[in-house]
Amino acid sequence: MNKLTSLFLAATLAIIGLTPAYAKSYDFSLAVPTTAGTVQLEPGRYSLKVEGDKAIITLEKNNKSVEVPVKIKQGDKKFRTTSVGTVRGASSSKLTSIELGGSKTTLEFGQ
Repeated sequence: MNKLTSLFLAATLAIIGLTPAYAKSYDFSLAVPTTAGTVQLEPGRYSLKVEGDKAIITLEKNNKSVEVPVKIKQGDKKFRTTSVGTVRGASSSKLTSIELGGSKTTLEFGQ
């Protein structure tokens, strides 16, 4: 019975270790109003989690979350830090991509 318990524990830990790299949370900041897909994000600090083909973006000051569709791309090298790619407009900017630090994953936002 003791061997069975040990085997079960080892299998459980192995399954937990298979969790995708993008299941964790990533932090970033926006200095100006920014559009992500069809959602307007105000300036501030955000956390981001990926669930399937959606990014869940949460504003830290009020914990308000929005879901934005993303295209997930895998690169060859791990990114050292989380980087936000934007295109600047006259009065706001548009979120185009986010490279997830510590992973090879880039999230691309609809144009």
